[in-house]
Amino acid sequence: MAHLEHLWNWLRDWSVYVLPALPNWVLVILGVLMSFPALAEKIENTPKYRRSLAIGCMILGFLGIVFDASQKRSGDQQTRQLVANTNTLVGSTNNLVTSANQTVTTLGLLMPQVTGLQDQIRTYATNSEIARKQGNERLAAALQTQADLARQQANIVKRQYLINIAPRIGDQMQTAYDDWMQRETSARHQYPKGKYDPQYFKDSESLAQQYTASLKPTMVNANSVREQLLDTVPVEVQKSLSYPQIVPVFESGITGQTIHVDELGRAMGYLRKLVRIISALPPQTDQ
Repeated sequence: MAHLEHLWNWLRDWSVYVLPALPNWVLVILGVLMSFPALAEKIENTPKYRRSLAIGCMILGFLGIVFDASQKRSGDQQTRQLVANTNTLVGSTNNLVTSANQTVTTLGLLMPQVTGLQDQIRTYATNSEIARKQGNERLAAALQTQADLARQQANIVKRQYLINIAPRIGDQMQTAYDDWMQRETSARHQYPKGKYDPQYFKDSESLAQQYTASLKPTMVNANSVREQLLDTVPVEVQKSLSYPQIVPVFESGITGQTIHVDELGRAMGYLRKLVRIISALPPQTDQ
């Protein structure tokens, strides 16, 4: 029974390639018959043989024409679908790049606030050291207090803007993930063997390369926010939130190495989880 099932699967797989060529086989058969005059004459003189040959040729020719037309129609549909998917992907890529650029702009506006506070910290710390060397401990202590207050304020501002900006990056990743997953599912259904079809693997890998390239600005922003968020919590908390298994996904996205839709989903989920956990923690003010 297993042999019959294997034979049937083999015939089913090869039928789409063999059946369109049936009209050519009809010509070959007729040519072979004509090369044997005695056999050809016998067929010609026997009405039953003539009818059988004519009917057989008509059936084979009809089947060949039908399957050839079906194969061409299927190829045209796949081509149109591929073109439509490509156009949609280009549109999604443009939207993703625009959104990523807007995020970069927002980060660029907020970072100067943190930078200004960090400059104040350095100024207070430098002046405090100078006052201490001059023997003015009271002034040195006052300046050090100002430096500590500025440091606390900088940590709070930095943490807050990271918590605010991370969901926007997560939304960009979600949009790409949903669009990518839809195309993966559509591609899988185009082939008889689904995800086990060799052509599906080629199309899936090509799709992964396209999305990896378009997601690079988003992954750069996501990784930057991830690292800076971790810097806002104590070292012992950082260790429990680092998730070493997810870091290679961000690194691949930054360097342009191909990532896949499930990896994008894990990175997106991790970033959102990180924001939820850190948002619930009290601000760290002792850095």
